[in-house]
Amino acid sequence: MTVFILRIFFPIFEGYRIIEFFLQHKLQWELRQREEEIVELQKALSDMQVYLFQEREHVLRLYSENDRLKVDNS
Repeated sequence: MTVFILRIFFPIFEGYRIIEFFLQHKLQWELRQREEEIVELQKALSDMQVYLFQEREHVLRLYSENDRLKVDNS
């Protein structure tokens, strides 16, 4: 009787193990994809912060030059 039960249920359990393996592999792949996306987004954010800082410096230089020109014209 035990051998009969094992013959019936072993393929079922083996099928679950195979499904579990592929599901785990898929989830690990998706996790790596998300981690790569996070790295790309962090780099893009860092680049934008540098660009914003440069633009602020440019605006401050323009304000300074504008003030200088106002004084010169007075």
